[in-house]
Amino acid sequence: MNRTSPETIKRYIDRTFRTGNLNTERLLQLVEHFDSNWTARLTEIIDDRAKAAIDSVLDTRNKFAHGDDYGISYLTLAVYYSAIKSVIIDLDRLANP
Repeated sequence: MNRTSPETIKRYIDRTFRTGNLNTERLLQLVEHFDSNWTARLTEIIDDRAKAAIDSVLDTRNKFAHGDDYGISYLTLAVYYSAIKSVIIDLDRLANP
């Protein structure tokens, strides 16, 4: 499996989502640009736990970046990491069957 993306795909993503802040909704919008079947499948894959993890990590990142109290424990972050990693693995399987 090739671990790098062609420059055209990188450029498309950079132009489509300039902020780089992907919450669950924006992630699904991005995937929709590639294949609506992927979006439908990913919507099934992202359960409440994964959605909470994705959105909470983004919220925590924003709080940290702005100097706010982000109040997250290492254990909570590890749980979020596991949930997000599962989504990424499933998304990779969709894109690279």
